[in-house]
Amino acid sequence: MKILLTGASGLVGSEFAAIFQGSPASEECLRIPKPLRNSQILKNCLQNRDGFISADISSDEGIARLGKIDFDAVIHSAAWRDPDRCLKNKEKAEQINSVATRRLAELARSKGAFMLYVSTDYVFDGGNPPYAEDSITNPVNHY
Repeated sequence: MKILLTGASGLVGSEFAAIFQGSPASEECLRIPKPLRNSQILKNCLQNRDGFISADISSDEGIARLGKIDFDAVIHSAAWRDPDRCLKNKEKAEQINSVATRRLAELARSKGAFMLYVSTDYVFDGGNPPYAEDSITNPVNHY
């Protein structure tokens, strides 16, 4: 099974990558690095790094590039997780955290691939934990 792992250099994604390391799945894990903040977002996603696929998942070109790759599952853990900067640049936050997720889901569906989306508790206001998949969101930020 080929797994496309977004955010593979981030906190959550690197944990998934570590699980695959040394297992038969490690050869089939296609890693995309996490976005960094500000001007380094595209630089980090587009630079060639050993063991990573360079693709900006928030762009048409990045999604098209991933569309040329054969995979059976997507683990989507990439996000721009800086609430203060997301508030200052709502359009970029929307592109990375929402539009890219939708495009990856559409791509996975078109390939008949399974998708696991790892989200954040930033979508909740903190008033009624613990949260479940069907909990009502009420973000206090623009993450």
